[in-house]
Amino acid sequence: MSKAQEYPTLLVGSEVFPSKEELRRKHDGGSLLLWAKVLELAYNDLGDKYEHPKVKSWFFSNRTAVKSFLWICDTLDLDPGMIRNLIRRKYG
Repeated sequence: MSKAQEYPTLLVGSEVFPSKEELRRKHDGGSLLLWAKVLELAYNDLGDKYEHPKVKSWFFSNRTAVKSFLWICDTLDLDPGMIRNLIRRKYG
């Protein structure tokens, strides 16, 4: 496994999303890595699906329930507003 695959970052590098190595240092890493991967996959799946109501609504919903975008951001100590702004700039 290459170093890039082992320690990927989401969006614009470690400014937005910590590497797996950083998560492991901060916590035990297990569940955090799982939620980090969920967020990473959701972002990578946007592409052509951005206009799909469910995809768009997940990122822009104000829900805070478990598994919601805001809940994952809170769990990972990420700024949801910054991620949303990056999505708007990339996909309009």
